[in-house]
Amino acid sequence: MLAAVGSPAVAAAKATTTTTPIVFYVGVDPVSFGFVSSLSRPGGNLTGVTNFSLEVGPKRLELLADLLGPQKVVGVLLNSSGAKVGDLSALEPNGPDCPNLAVILPAHSVPRRDER
Repeated sequence: MLAAVGSPAVAAAKATTTTTPIVFYVGVDPVSFGFVSSLSRPGGNLTGVTNFSLEVGPKRLELLADLLGPQKVVGVLLNSSGAKVGDLSALEPNGPDCPNLAVILPAHSVPRRDER
């Protein structure tokens, strides 16, 4: 068995073997990164845990809006290197997943130090 923590380690482990079991922990969506075919049935030789979840995103925004009080602008910082960060449209204010929530989500791309 291999243990991999972080996307680069999981990608390297996956490229190394298709038979040795790999258990991972990542902070990204393992499906959109191609590590597993689905969260409920990962398939292949990889399985693991992620703290990334669009399903709880709307609830996180709702809790954040409660904490903010009258301030309703939340900035979103994105990695400019092209890494997948998930579908932010699932968190659209007053969208299907966030009804009656008036929070503005301006997104800003942040370059890596070597990209400046």
